[in-house]
Amino acid sequence: MGNSRSSKNCAVSMAMGMPQRERELHVAVINNNTPDVISVLKQGVDINYPWSNPAVPSIKDSTTPLIAAVSLNHVEIVMILIRNGAAINRTDKYGCTPLYKAAFHGRVVLVDMLLKEGAEVDKADKENQTPLYICVQNAIVHSSYATVMRLLAAGASVNIPDRYGRVPLHGAAHWKLKELIRVLLESNSHVNAVDNKGRTPLYVCVASLSTGLYKEDLKYQVPCIKVSFFLS
Repeated sequence: MGNSRSSKNCAVSMAMGMPQRERELHVAVINNNTPDVISVLKQGVDINYPWSNPAVPSIKDSTTPLIAAVSLNHVEIVMILIRNGAAINRTDKYGCTPLYKAAFHGRVVLVDMLLKEGAEVDKADKENQTPLYICVQNAIVHSSYATVMRLLAAGASVNIPDRYGRVPLHGAAHWKLKELIRVLLESNSHVNAVDNKGRTPLYVCVASLSTGLYKEDLKYQVPCIKVSFFLS
């Protein structure tokens, strides 16, 4: 009876696109069930097996257990997975690494943990957006100053453009994030950087009707856009 039930469960899991144990690991991670995570790992499992459910396609498809744990901010499980050999730089179908996901949500504890374990600080997604880029871009939603500083301390480049030619400074300028603008400029971000449409960070700031960029910040900006009346 037990073997029959086990075989049936395995067949159901495979029909859903995943072996049974790998699916159990994902479910335990999603539920933040640390004992079950440890139990499944002890049984032997592909710790990097990506989620797959052809019957119900979702954004979760292709995520590894580590990416899922980071996305859900399950810090203890993240460390357990890493200590059991989870691939730090494995990506999902969008090219997102665990570090990218942590930076996306502005989670400095996880960013710090992943960097210490060897995460590639500038590994970009399919849009060529780096962890620093997405962290700055989402800083209007998440309190990301500490996360940005941690990425910069790890050597993150401030001048890697995404597929549209935008660098982190474009995002900071668009969202009028004064402190991040200052930090990026002090980290040698190119103030003359232009995106694929020829827009500088200052242009983006003015175009978005930003009022958060003060006089001392404007003085850093490019001369090609006439803003002298702002400084008078």
